Amino acid sequence: MEGDIQTSGAVKSIDLSLLLRTFITSLPWIGLFFLLSGISCFLLIRYSTPIYEAKLNFQINKENKSKQIFGGAKDFLFAGDETRALDSELEVFRSELLVKKAINKMPLDVSYFAQGDILTEERYISSSFKITNIKITDSSLINVPVYISIEKNNQLVLNYSIYGQSFSSLISNNKINTPHFIAHLNINDKDRFDNDISTTKLYFKINSLDALVAVFKPNIHVVIFNPLANSIVLTFKYPNPVLARDFVNAMIESYIEYDKKRQTESSENVLMFLTAQRDSVERRVLITEKLLKDFKSENKTPINSKVDADLTQIIGLEEKKLNLQLKFETLKQVQKTINKKEKTIKEIDMILPALMVADFQESIIAQVKELYILVRDREESLRIATVKNESILGLDERISKQITLLQNTVNILSERLDEDIKHIKTNINDLSGTLSLAENELDYQKLLRMNEINNKYFNIILEKQMEFELTKVGVTVNHQILESAQIAKTPISPNKKLTYTIGMVFSLLISFPFVIVRYFLHNEILGVGDITKNCSVPLNILGIVPANKEKTAVSQLFVHKRPKSIISESFRNLRTNLQFISNTPGSKTLAVTSTISGEGKTFVAINIGGIIALTGKKVVIIDLDMRKPKIHLGFGGNNECGMSTVLIGKDDVETCIQHSELENLDYITAGPVPPNPSELIINGMIEKVIERLKGIYDLVIIDNPPVGLVTDGVHIIKQVDYPLYIVRSGYSKYPFIKNIERIITESEVRNLSVVLNGVNITRRSKYGYGYGYDYGYGYGYGYGYGGYYEEGNKK
Repeated sequence: MEGDIQTSGAVKSIDLSLLLRTFITSLPWIGLFFLLSGISCFLLIRYSTPIYEAKLNFQINKENKSKQIFGGAKDFLFAGDETRALDSELEVFRSELLVKKAINKMPLDVSYFAQGDILTEERYISSSFKITNIKITDSSLINVPVYISIEKNNQLVLNYSIYGQSFSSLISNNKINTPHFIAHLNINDKDRFDNDISTTKLYFKINSLDALVAVFKPNIHVVIFNPLANSIVLTFKYPNPVLARDFVNAMIESYIEYDKKRQTESSENVLMFLTAQRDSVERRVLITEKLLKDFKSENKTPINSKVDADLTQIIGLEEKKLNLQLKFETLKQVQKTINKKEKTIKEIDMILPALMVADFQESIIAQVKELYILVRDREESLRIATVKNESILGLDERISKQITLLQNTVNILSERLDEDIKHIKTNINDLSGTLSLAENELDYQKLLRMNEINNKYFNIILEKQMEFELTKVGVTVNHQILESAQIAKTPISPNKKLTYTIGMVFSLLISFPFVIVRYFLHNEILGVGDITKNCSVPLNILGIVPANKEKTAVSQLFVHKRPKSIISESFRNLRTNLQFISNTPGSKTLAVTSTISGEGKTFVAINIGGIIALTGKKVVIIDLDMRKPKIHLGFGGNNECGMSTVLIGKDDVETCIQHSELENLDYITAGPVPPNPSELIINGMIEKVIERLKGIYDLVIIDNPPVGLVTDGVHIIKQVDYPLYIVRSGYSKYPFIKNIERIITESEVRNLSVVLNGVNITRRSKYGYGYGYDYGYGYGYGYGYGGYYEEGNKK
């Protein structure tokens, strides 16, 4: 099957068979990728510090039981708390304040560690030793690792470094005395301590609260689990699972204490206000009672206690004026507070009880509540943001608008109260002018009425003080732990399954482009189809030669040893196909060449000569590859004389003929390597040698040098009856086909035939050619890839 894809404006054929073959041959590389990935994942898991997670599911549930007593009349005490968004509570959990409270509840003044060759273990409460009675004399020691080691005389020693300077101190009788601190060493488990100090490096650190906060705070994660149920999930990640669990529990305990304290602050503020008012009124009661007592002792005549209607009205107006003046003074306090440049929650909270006691309408109380909520949210947001943050700037704008609204309300109410007070004063003056009572009786009635007012007001304050004492007691926190924190048994990081999965995915992501790149960079001829479809001129394919699985150092005669092998059968097929090239009677010549060394031309020459010799014909093989002679190696002969000595006239050709182990098959070696092989081949002597050999043999086979690097062989190829060009499957490159085209067109070797050598027949391919042979990668003889020339001349 073939598919097409569009690339860069040109249609490029996709060979699915070649793609599959590329994938199969890439399997060792893919396996290597997975192996390296697996090893990397193993090392990562083995040598990474494990991280454990403690998780707790918590429901925030606030209840003010005082409302059950007073019918919800004290809503203002918790200004905005019940409408507080759950998000605000999350910020409390993330705040540095709560983290510090939680840390202070845990035994973290000193941290203990056991340092191995690669990993370091923090021994939170499981350390075999403890440092107690610490007295720090130099704060530079804080957060510095202090190592405990043992010397040859079994003496314990402390070692630490501060600002690059090393310090060492002996521990005598478990007492530590250094220039920076004094402490006591308590060994909890002697055997375990001895084992730890001999196998690991033990050390401890005296912690600072800020350093612990810097480590713990980023590892806190709190999210809303169910907004309808007011439930959140608090998680904490840390290398020690016990510490992680204890810290989460400490966070919850600190939050409950903080929240209860926060809710009772308003009640406490009210009680402070009422206490101050009670003391003030009590003093006035004492004063009026003393005045009454003094008045009675000074006036001996009986005093008429009967008060007419005018006097009663005056006293009522005095009481009303007192209430109005209380409200007026309260508004001044509100105005003074809101006009401050910087306002705190506590300052705003203090004016709420004053408004309540003065019996102000709900409108102004609601406005103060709203201001309280905005200021509170701003203070909480500043724990995690700066004053230039957008959310802070937005709150500042809303606070400014709320202050403006509250100022307008206070101004309007103050003006009304001032007018009412002035009006009452006028009425009192008018009524006082019409009274006909004696002056002493009038004074007595005023004192009596003032004493009654003060006593009444005093009783009201006592009643409200009792109410708010009950309110304070009624504030409870009814939070619930829905899912308690447990000691994690397995770490969340490194996650073995996830790590190995990522490793496998990564290997696949590498393998896929690797196969695709290998496919598009594929430049090797695999089968006959690769040759024919990439050659622009008509081409004769003589046949194929399967790969020899028995690798040998040099090309050897093979067909007579295993006459029934598939390789021997392929050479018989070549022998038969030669008849289609030329079938005229008489002695024939055959020449083999290739593009570069290593494509198997010598192997083909030796074995095609052997298969023809087995038919009874006399065959001689000439080694004209005088730069890199191999024929003598294949037959196991000597190379003292050969074609190089014959062509220079030193030896006669008949004297250089050597006999092989196969009857009718002779060979002539290349002879000593000459300095000018090209000149020897084209000097005219080679033709005479071939003619003499044709008179002796039925077939003269010439092993030419490769024509891709030198042109020596082209001269002979043009003259022989059977010119063969050897191409090796999985070794020869596509550009080699252009060299075949050049020989056919430029050198006009029209009868040139191609033999595909080294075909792997174990895999099927669409490039099958004759006898059902299949093609694939691989070759069987011991040629390495390389050029024809020696190392210095390789391309």
